[in-house]
Amino acid sequence: MSQNNGLKRLKVVLMISAVAYMFYGIGFLLIPGILVSLSGEASLALGWIRWSGGPLIALGIGSILVYRKPQGQGVFVVTSMLSGLLVGLGLLYSKLFDGSTVYTWFHMTPCFINLAIFVLLLWARQGAKEMLE
Repeated sequence: MSQNNGLKRLKVVLMISAVAYMFYGIGFLLIPGILVSLSGEASLALGWIRWSGGPLIALGIGSILVYRKPQGQGVFVVTSMLSGLLVGLGLLYSKLFDGSTVYTWFHMTPCFINLAIFVLLLWARQGAKEMLE
């Protein structure tokens, strides 16, 4: 029964991460100008944002694929965990130490979402570890 609960937890967290990655990925890839204007930044070369949409969409699609068949997909789960951790820490560092001029909510929302994805995947991975290996 515990294995079944672990799998359910993992699937819920994978769907949360898929939605978050797809939301930001589509936004960065298709409408980066709108995101720049929402951030409060006066101007920014959109290529610096647009390129990140592709890898985010890929992580979202990967999360959906692992959701459908999680057996043996531990490497992807660890990669997603590390992605969430590094993006979250990068955004936090940028806000605290780089003198960022964008609105605080614009920085901290994806920061907290990514750090939450890291923690949730870490938690979910523990319950489904045998299945993922």
